[in-house]
Amino acid sequence: MNAEHCQNLIIGSGVAGKILAWTLASQRQKTVVVERAMVGGSCPNVACLPSKNVIYSAKAVSLVHPTKGLGVVTGPLRVDMAGVARRKWQMVNELVEVHLGKFRESGAELIMTSRRSPSLSSNSPSKLGKWPVVRAAACSGWSSTKATSPAVF
Repeated sequence: MNAEHCQNLIIGSGVAGKILAWTLASQRQKTVVVERAMVGGSCPNVACLPSKNVIYSAKAVSLVHPTKGLGVVTGPLRVDMAGVARRKWQMVNELVEVHLGKFRESGAELIMTSRRSPSLSSNSPSKLGKWPVVRAAACSGWSSTKATSPAVF
């Protein structure tokens, strides 16, 4: 099996991973980023920006159809949630394209994989042989970029 050699291997393309990759690659260091699911991490895909996009639609509705107090009289109001979802996904797709462009411009290589890493307790060649081999001088990784909500007491 041939191994790919690089100076930097970064696991995850979330905020820290992508900024580090783009910076190192722009300094002419061979940099490889391995991403399992979401180019750019959770913020531009499912968390921060998409949720704000949907919240903005709700804010617009509240301005057009206030429940009381502003003296505005309107007829029945209907929210096209399919339209809200289309607008959100258009924004997400455009942000993914921006991220892919930044990877191309910087020279950082992005490897997408849907596979989880093999079990650390199993070093069987047949299990490990299905994975591309990347040898790096430095490796940086983060365990997750999934958005979470802290417990509120």
